[in-house]
Amino acid sequence: MIITEHFVFIHMHKTGGQTLNDMIQRCISAHRTVGYHFPHSEIPPEFSALPRVGMVRNPWDWYVSWYSFNQLPNIHNPLFIIVSDHGRADFKSTVTNLINLGSDDPMSKRHRVELANLLPESFDNNRGVGLNKDCIRHFSDNETGYYSWLVNLHPKVHH
Repeated sequence: MIITEHFVFIHMHKTGGQTLNDMIQRCISAHRTVGYHFPHSEIPPEFSALPRVGMVRNPWDWYVSWYSFNQLPNIHNPLFIIVSDHGRADFKSTVTNLINLGSDDPMSKRHRVELANLLPESFDNNRGVGLNKDCIRHFSDNETGYYSWLVNLHPKVHH
């Protein structure tokens, strides 16, 4: 998340935000980086009235990009580890598990418990997944897939 005097940029992962992060930091000297992939709830109160901007992506493209990125060596995303059964599940199973992560299905509930055990308490030093224990503890939704839920973690962002 980058704060300028005119807006707050919320960077959701796998949406092309790194390019925009780089441009903002290069072109706007008066900016402040608050965190990487932080949700809107982490905007410091003194900046909460600023307009919020961010980017979203076609959900199918997002899931394909997310899966492909997490296949790279040296990427250790706890969310991917859980929903892919430590990398053993194929694309379809992994993405299905991720889409259904908030459901009442027993496997989804188990995945959320396992994920909560791996996630940090705070967003500090949380590069990549953009979640903490509290986020995942409150994720229970049979109607919304993971990406839609993630977008909703960033309400009031102008899409």
